[in-house]
Amino acid sequence: KAPPRWKQACVSFLVILPHTLLVPLIWQPLFAQLPWLRGYLISTFVITVTIVLSVVYVFMPRVTRLFEPWLNSRPFEKKS
Repeated sequence: KAPPRWKQACVSFLVILPHTLLVPLIWQPLFAQLPWLRGYLISTFVITVTIVLSVVYVFMPRVTRLFEPWLNSRPFEKKS
């Protein structure tokens, strides 16, 4: 059975928030050097792709395993 949505949302927030703060800072030096990457759409695209790919393939699987006991615990569920 899947974990409750609110727990999934908490873990997603913990993974995505640092990415939204750090990834633009990491790309900033390259954007400053390459004028064709400075545009709003292109820079947003590069940042978004970086966040999505790193979250989906690198961070979320590891964080999900780390939080697995909490995600799958159901302390208030009635036992039959």
